[in-house]
Amino acid sequence: MATINQRVGAEPRSRPPASVTTINGQKFVSGLFWQALTQPRGYMKEAKEIGKREGLDIVAIRDTVEVKQAGFVSKADGVYKGMYSLAAALAGQLGDTWIGAFKLPDGQYAVVAVDGGAVVPGADKIGDLETIKKQLSRLFGRGTTSYKKIYAPEEMNFGGEALDIEDLLKLSNLNKSYTLKPLTFGLTKKEWVGTGVAVAILLTFIMAGWQWHLESERQAKAARIHAAQLEVARLAELNAKTRAAQAAPALKHPWATQPGVGDFVIACLKVANSKPLSLAGWPAVSANCKSDLYAVTYARARSATVNQFIQAAKPLFDLAPAFTNGGDAASLNQPLEMQLAGDEELTDLDTALALFNSHFQQVLIKPELAEVKYVPPAEPEALPGADPTQALPPPPLPDWIEFSFTIESRIPPEILVQGLPGRGVRVTEIVINREAAELFWTIKGALYAKK
Repeated sequence: MATINQRVGAEPRSRPPASVTTINGQKFVSGLFWQALTQPRGYMKEAKEIGKREGLDIVAIRDTVEVKQAGFVSKADGVYKGMYSLAAALAGQLGDTWIGAFKLPDGQYAVVAVDGGAVVPGADKIGDLETIKKQLSRLFGRGTTSYKKIYAPEEMNFGGEALDIEDLLKLSNLNKSYTLKPLTFGLTKKEWVGTGVAVAILLTFIMAGWQWHLESERQAKAARIHAAQLEVARLAELNAKTRAAQAAPALKHPWATQPGVGDFVIACLKVANSKPLSLAGWPAVSANCKSDLYAVTYARARSATVNQFIQAAKPLFDLAPAFTNGGDAASLNQPLEMQLAGDEELTDLDTALALFNSHFQQVLIKPELAEVKYVPPAEPEALPGADPTQALPPPPLPDWIEFSFTIESRIPPEILVQGLPGRGVRVTEIVINREAAELFWTIKGALYAKK
């Protein structure tokens, strides 16, 4: 049975709030505090003791042949009984030892890992693509678990099988064991009857309306404070990664939070040139470079073995290799950090396109350009009891236009981008393919200009 360390006698501690998402019309909760239950016959009593100690009052119980485990959460996070635990539901469908990332219907992503039937600590989380991709790499890179299966959508560039979470968690696949239940503390039922339960119920009905009103106000205030804190934190993170101090409007400009063309190319090629073109008899066949991750794929040749490759990769890569194609292909990832370009004044559309196209026309290259249609952010769900007339107005439409571009060439990127006007131009990905003894480059990015 898998085990997860418990803190004995510790004070309740602050934890990130749980996340709630909707799949096929059902509410699923992620971000539970998972703990092993060590008393097979008295595991509910043990769960209540842990919940009381940690200040958590809602629980999901995993009671299988391999493991007894409880995932705790607080109803203060907007969680209530009858919701489903996302990790428990996925574990019930996919088996006892696996790791996976899944795209959610709202555009966010979830990561879950299960070891011997138990949900792995830190592996029950919802976030955006980059956050979940990093968490997936960290969990896989720990090397403490040999996962039987890997699941990830194609945009993660992580290998494994892509699964549709709406198909996995359709209503016919769900059962009551995946739902959250309340933990009751204090008096037993007999003690409540002996001390006047009828009076308590009456008072509860009288106070329910007032408490609901106060809770709605508390949630609204907490949401406003949390949004302001996130804004401050994002701006501080941006300033820490750029050469010049940035103002708050930069957070609304996508080009402000991306590396500049030169910084991207230099950082990418620095790590690419530090990795061998062949590793223990496995030649490199392709590589992919993004702002936070360098990934390279090797193919087994002749009598080269998986064990030889693993040993050769250890001193060169921070993360363990992932094998596919029956052990004949291996992917290795290296986390990256790049300097961000920060905010800048954009040029008008005609000037931006003329400068961009002219640069590549000199070397007989025609970039593929496509306008990126603006998609407004999803409106947040209204809080219970919120006045619909007080809802915030939608954000203003952007005063810039965005194009995506793709460039394919045998000219190395460091030469190709020399002299390219960098204002409003960002590289987002470099793909390297090896054809015999020659390298072939695909550069992807974005061009921003004033409307």
